[in-house]
Amino acid sequence: MSLKQKTLLLILILFLSLSPLWAGTRSFGVGDDLSVSLMVIGPGMPLYVWWGHIGLIVENKKMNWSYFYDFGNFSFEADHFYRNFAMGRLYYLKVRSRTEPYLRYLTWFNRKVAIYDLNLTAGEKQAVYEELEEGIKPENRTYLYHHYEDNCSTRIRDTLDHAMNGELHDACGDYALTFRDQSNRFIRSFWPYLLLNYLQGPSVDKKIGQWEALFLPRELEKMVQTHIRPDGTPLVKKTNIYQEGLTPYIPEIPFPWWGAAFLWGMLLFFITLGFRVIPYGKLTALWRVFSVLLTALPGVFLCFMMFFTDHDVTHWNLNALITCPVLLGALVPALRCGKSADAPRNYERFWNMQAFLALFSLLFKLLPGVVQDNGAVLFFYLPLILAHGSAGTALVRVLIPTLKIYPWSRK
Repeated sequence: MSLKQKTLLLILILFLSLSPLWAGTRSFGVGDDLSVSLMVIGPGMPLYVWWGHIGLIVENKKMNWSYFYDFGNFSFEADHFYRNFAMGRLYYLKVRSRTEPYLRYLTWFNRKVAIYDLNLTAGEKQAVYEELEEGIKPENRTYLYHHYEDNCSTRIRDTLDHAMNGELHDACGDYALTFRDQSNRFIRSFWPYLLLNYLQGPSVDKKIGQWEALFLPRELEKMVQTHIRPDGTPLVKKTNIYQEGLTPYIPEIPFPWWGAAFLWGMLLFFITLGFRVIPYGKLTALWRVFSVLLTALPGVFLCFMMFFTDHDVTHWNLNALITCPVLLGALVPALRCGKSADAPRNYERFWNMQAFLALFSLLFKLLPGVVQDNGAVLFFYLPLILAHGSAGTALVRVLIPTLKIYPWSRK
């Protein structure tokens, strides 16, 4: 064997013997050089950001790079985006952005931004980084978003828990609230409250544990802030408030909007009785039409979502009985002149049917396992329904005995 061959053989042997050591050193070095931080973006002014946002920052100071990973993105330019969105197929994206440009972008909005440096081992940081990088690959970056079970916060929760070998999950306890209650804590005005609670069915009214409650960025933030690791060290090593911004008050239990629903319902009730006592011709007919559309059109929309879309939070919704689409049939007698006896009688019958269905929905709640918190919807619609039906007729006759009233017209 020549000297040149011996030299090459020696180099090859050295390479093969040292390569495992190099590989181990490189793997440890990458994880040890990383830092992982949780970034929580507080609620903003538009309704779609009332619940806040969350993501992870992974930084390597030696390599001079820092990325922000989040899971709450979608593209209006995606194929069939609007059709998929309407049908409940919410395709969201896992995105990696450079941290500094993203933070500068956030300064345009008056939202609180808090960054929590996490106390993780080198192996845990490496595991977080690898899972995040795997998630943004073209074949993995799209996922089917779910409001409560698979969203921007639950994805971050799962990534941290996987890296920490189930430590976060094991630390979670029981909870007293439901998905609906947790979500309602962040609602700031009545009409969004009524709409969201109208659309969501009984699936969001089951009691959940602390683990499920981490679908909210604020709850995951609180969990991380208070978590103590098995070695006695806190999970949060350092807190950096990047931007104070808007900090709306978030109550521990949702604000009770039932009173507002009742007041609006009674307003509709007395307006309807007023038109029954003193008919105003075309104005009365307009109120009839408005009442029918206000009640039945939401029912049409809800039934479509229940039976033809993948929006599973709307399924088996009892509010479809309170606002039955069949009530649209009352538009025909509603548009007829009040001088016709047949028109008022048929109009009242439609509302009597609607009142029966609304009260029938209450009977469903007596069945085992059927729980739906829709009291605000009942308080809003039931007074209007009763005022247009036989109950309204009877009440007018009691209050004004001298007034001879046939449904919606005087004899």
